[in-house]
Amino acid sequence: MRVRILHQFFYPDKAAVSQVLADVAFHLSGQGHQVDVIASRGGIEGGAKLPKKETVRGVLIRRTWSPSLGKKTLLSRLADITSYAVGSTVKALLSRRVDRVVVLTNPPMYGIVGALLLALRRERYVYVVMDLFPDVAVQAGMVKGCSLVTRVARWVTKVTLKRADKVVVLGTCMARAVGDYGVDPAKIEIIRNWGDEGVIPLAAGENPVRKQFGLTDEFVVMYSGNMGVGHRFEDILQVVLKLRDRPDIRFLFVGGGVRRKEVESFRDEHKLANLIVGDYFPREQLPHSLTAGDAHFVSLREGFEGLIVPSKTYGIMAAGRPVIYQGNAGGEIARMLRDEGGGKVVAQGDTQALKAIILRWASDRGEAREVGLQARQVFERGYTKAMGLERYTQVLGGHDK
Repeated sequence: MRVRILHQFFYPDKAAVSQVLADVAFHLSGQGHQVDVIASRGGIEGGAKLPKKETVRGVLIRRTWSPSLGKKTLLSRLADITSYAVGSTVKALLSRRVDRVVVLTNPPMYGIVGALLLALRRERYVYVVMDLFPDVAVQAGMVKGCSLVTRVARWVTKVTLKRADKVVVLGTCMARAVGDYGVDPAKIEIIRNWGDEGVIPLAAGENPVRKQFGLTDEFVVMYSGNMGVGHRFEDILQVVLKLRDRPDIRFLFVGGGVRRKEVESFRDEHKLANLIVGDYFPREQLPHSLTAGDAHFVSLREGFEGLIVPSKTYGIMAAGRPVIYQGNAGGEIARMLRDEGGGKVVAQGDTQALKAIILRWASDRGEAREVGLQARQVFERGYTKAMGLERYTQVLGGHDK
């Protein structure tokens, strides 16, 4: 089988979606399939100029030109998105025909390229929905739900979802949201993102990341990953402020995204020595990065359930760390933690409950470790890399004519 993956960011990019796609591509290649990827020469953080063409673990990676400005502003992001959308479409149209095309929702609305390849080249495509657009933009207040632009975007989304061979979603909430576009339920496949059971250790040991940030015996509450429009930081930052005089508790935010500046500005405005902000770590350092926290904070703003799934949770659970999830109790991650264990769920706006959990675990680290062990057990039962890759193999190769 010949498979082509189209996504703006790919190996060795640090973004979580890039890592998932790399796992899928390398796994398929290792099984004897011909896999090629069309990605951007730029990275998610900007500045990168990756090789135009290379082969990694049997996967041919071809990259289009990009200004690689990153997510600093909306205009810089649009420039990167536009350059990739145009360049990748041209490359795909001029490339050798494949049996299956994989397109994702990055750039937003990129499924239209899958529909174009189906119409012009009869290449069947699988649409992997990581974030559901334009719904995310509407919920974030970036566009109005009743505007002409939104109506056109929803029509495009409906058409591209319905014409896909299969639509991969990250959970049951997202499956319902996609189903609202009229997609045949038989086409919708739930494949949750994963942590790596073979790489991320359960115990931290002598952690170089903690040493890097000057952390010793403090109880560390960590946020790891994208700080985007779908995440909420107002409450956790108020807790950071209220606990500024607790030298035994520290907060570590690692990652990037459009809301990182808000976190840094809050830290600087209040001169918070207990709040540390750092950059993404390369994937090979994740065993140390994720185990640097004694507990992890994960959030999703109200209204984003089914549009975004905070998949960072599975890597945290793989690392054997407890999760503090703030979001709607009916959301994907909240229901998992409530039904299976591995963490606590806090309602949006409930700063007191959020503070109480942190203080409780900081004073009783044994309980925190027990919840972390439970998180690892839940992860091993249903959210491993091996399980996810097997599902992708079935979806991509299981419906040939």
